[in-house]
Amino acid sequence: MAEGCVLPVGPTLHMILAEYGELFFGRGLPAFLLVIFLTAWIISRNRILERQMIGLNRKSLLAEVLESLAAGSLGGFLGTLIFIFLGISVDLTSSAIAALWAIVVILIMIDLRFACVSYAGGIVALLHLLIGWPDVNVAGLMAMVAVLHGVEAMLIMFSGGRGAIPVYLKNPENEKLIGGFTLHKIWPIAAVIIMGQRSAGPGLLAAPGWWPLIKSDSVPVPGNALTYMMLPLMVVLAYSDLTITMRPGT
Repeated sequence: MAEGCVLPVGPTLHMILAEYGELFFGRGLPAFLLVIFLTAWIISRNRILERQMIGLNRKSLLAEVLESLAAGSLGGFLGTLIFIFLGISVDLTSSAIAALWAIVVILIMIDLRFACVSYAGGIVALLHLLIGWPDVNVAGLMAMVAVLHGVEAMLIMFSGGRGAIPVYLKNPENEKLIGGFTLHKIWPIAAVIIMGQRSAGPGLLAAPGWWPLIKSDSVPVPGNALTYMMLPLMVVLAYSDLTITMRPGT
């Protein structure tokens, strides 16, 4: 047990940054590139509407992707601090991660509004409860969804109105045209989560007695204490809305 009431800040941040390094330059690079490609593809679709409505694209595709990546990285780091310092064990197996991503892609094909981890996470949790697959800690998964929803709310508050596209709509009551703005945002989120492991690994840190807040379902190897490892994770958060009563961001 640690003498303090929180994880040691310095060593914990060092381990978090090491996991980000693995995500951007190591074993997580394929997932990172996949999310960037998906982000660029969705933004390029939105740019078609922008050209149709105002005749040009106000920013380059690269600038829009980098802007989304920067905002998403800040949001992801905030989420990481919550995951790690509160101790939210998600216990995502490889099958659960594959299922999440497959469902996200399918939902994006249906409608961009459904490109949200809450929908995919809810479906994965329901599958686990109904048929036992994929193997996932439902409580941890739902807690992860809640944290990412908070991150999404923050991103919408600070950047959701940027890049709004003016549109014209027909009033169904009097057939007159009215002006409005359509908003489409997508953010690639790079985060670090924790999951239980059955035996101790290198680089262990002492933790306070209450940590983690949401414990792992893993059962430790006899004679070993349950320990927790950090794991980098890439997800996407998307936002779509329409306003006809006020300018975005007001």
